[in-house]
Amino acid sequence: MAASLSQFQNEQPILRDIPTTSAAKGLESEAQVLGQVSQGLMQTAKQIQQEKSAAFLLQATSSATEIKNNALLQLKTHPQLANQIAQASQQQFDNIKNTTPVNNKTKSQLDYLLKSGLEQINRQAQLTDYQTSQLKLQSAFYTEWPNVLKDLYTSVNDEKLFQQKLDLAHQTVEKALLGRIITPKQGSVLFQTLSHTMDSLQALHQLQQNPSARSADLQIALASPFAGSIDKSKTPISQDTLQLQNHYDNDLTMQGIKSDLVKGNAINSLAWMKLTPDHLNEVTLFAQGIQKIRGLFNNGENWQLLKQRLNELNTKNSLLTQAEKGENAALQHLLDSFHSGEYVRIIQETPQGQALLKEYAMNYNGVDPRAAYNDYISRSVQLGHAMHIDNHFIQPIPNDLKQQAQSAFIQGADPDSLLQVLDKHDSANKVYLAASLKKPLEQEVAYTVGMLQDHTDVSFLRQLISANQTGQDFSKIGIANVKDSDVSDKSLKNIIVAQFSAHNADIFNYIDQSGDPSRTSSIVNMAMNYVKYQGLIHNDLALKNVNEYIQRFNDHFEHAYQITSGPYYIFNLNQLNLTSGEAGRLADHVRNQAYQALGFPITPTHTPIRETLFEKAKDKAINAAGFPTGWEIKAGWEEMKNHISEFFNVDRNPITVTNTPDGLIIATDAAGHLIYSQPFTDSLLAYAHKE
Repeated sequence: MAASLSQFQNEQPILRDIPTTSAAKGLESEAQVLGQVSQGLMQTAKQIQQEKSAAFLLQATSSATEIKNNALLQLKTHPQLANQIAQASQQQFDNIKNTTPVNNKTKSQLDYLLKSGLEQINRQAQLTDYQTSQLKLQSAFYTEWPNVLKDLYTSVNDEKLFQQKLDLAHQTVEKALLGRIITPKQGSVLFQTLSHTMDSLQALHQLQQNPSARSADLQIALASPFAGSIDKSKTPISQDTLQLQNHYDNDLTMQGIKSDLVKGNAINSLAWMKLTPDHLNEVTLFAQGIQKIRGLFNNGENWQLLKQRLNELNTKNSLLTQAEKGENAALQHLLDSFHSGEYVRIIQETPQGQALLKEYAMNYNGVDPRAAYNDYISRSVQLGHAMHIDNHFIQPIPNDLKQQAQSAFIQGADPDSLLQVLDKHDSANKVYLAASLKKPLEQEVAYTVGMLQDHTDVSFLRQLISANQTGQDFSKIGIANVKDSDVSDKSLKNIIVAQFSAHNADIFNYIDQSGDPSRTSSIVNMAMNYVKYQGLIHNDLALKNVNEYIQRFNDHFEHAYQITSGPYYIFNLNQLNLTSGEAGRLADHVRNQAYQALGFPITPTHTPIRETLFEKAKDKAINAAGFPTGWEIKAGWEEMKNHISEFFNVDRNPITVTNTPDGLIIATDAAGHLIYSQPFTDSLLAYAHKE
């Protein structure tokens, strides 16, 4: 027999050696060993089966818990489906029970878990269903009860119907009590309410049956809080009040008709039929006055003359005839509409405006839509100028585009919304879009962006718009070493003004002369906001690089203007198709026209003096005698008049000629009074050349 390994000599053997003394005992020993092995294998298999069953139980428990939680959640979110949710949960639990392979010991645990989970779902479903039913009953009761009381009042004159409605009222309260919609105490209150209602109804019934009852008594009975639902529209009231009401109604009807006539609304035939003969005559005369003014305006009458007529009528006050009152109302309505920015609507109601709109509609699909639109806007402006409508009233931009542009100035809005609207307009019409905005600062930003749109980087334009949006918070920004915010703003403003004076003096000289000097303040504020915005986006809250930000603004801003000037004129050529030489000739012509308007015409010194044949013969004789001729005397006088005129008009009352952003050529005197104003056109330039 081989020797045992030394390392295992002290170990407990797995199978003990069984000494045998005979072959029979050896076989018996081997059988015992095999029995031990078989018993161990059976125990291991049983243990594995138990662990497998426990794993399936754990999985089934997890699924059942998830189903239960989902069901409880659905009962809260969809209480009206309580029964369906409970049934669906039952089916899911049965499926788990039938498909989970567990042993007998584990099966009892699974059955208990499924049963308790399903019972919890069913209890909650029953409670939810009950609560839902209660809510429905409660809603139905509180909806039905006012109608029950109303039916009692409406059936007061029909005894049989009234008794039916009264029985229904009692049944409604009883059902609410049985359904636990109301408490017994609340039911008692409702029955007492019915009793008070019956008292009120009895008093009302007696009054209705009494022909001598006064309307005041009836209204007192109807004023009961329990009679609030009854229809009182056909009940009698004081005859004196009724007569006054009819009188005032006729008067107000007439005023309403007049208002409709002024606004151009459609005629209300029912209202006209209510007029008395005197009122009808008054309205007819009033309408004639409106018709006159509307006809004159549609005919293209000079708006300034119409305003003069309005002033004349206002001076007369209460001495106006009905026709004159109609004129006054129509003119005032036109003026108010212009002030409200309704230029587009007013112009489109005129024959010429309708023709322009019709032509625009025809051209929109036939040519470039942008070109057709800008042509329509320009011609709408020209029509306003031709009718001598005040320049600040001429607002030809449609409301939807104005609103889109305005929305760009809301804090956080996309600046591209303004850029897109501006891009739809040519350079001349961008000015009108800018002028349509609400605030002067917004107008200046839109104007500057519009003028720069094709001349600078779009990122600068976006930042300029964002910087000037309403509500932009610059509270963290301040000049370095300055703590007080007011002083900080003042310091920044002083720096910007100094920079403008050094680099853009010609631009601000032009702005001061171009009709609205207040624009300077808006431009400074626009630049301040831009500089602060740069501080925010670059985290430079102390504005240590303020000069760099201002220089960046100036580098872009100056491209919006191309200034040319002379002794008595200054123009922005970016908005005029002119050379510098043509600008000078145009200024000469406009200045001469302005002086003529003041009554001091300047005659050019080279103007020829015309003489008759007799005067020429006489001059020859005088000249032969060595004396000055009549021609020389006249020429000298004309030259002297020129010098006198130049002295009194040019030196004592200098005139400055310039152009406005909206395309006007204007001349103003030293006091800023407007003397000359005309839209810039090629014909105006041609006339200046001819002169």
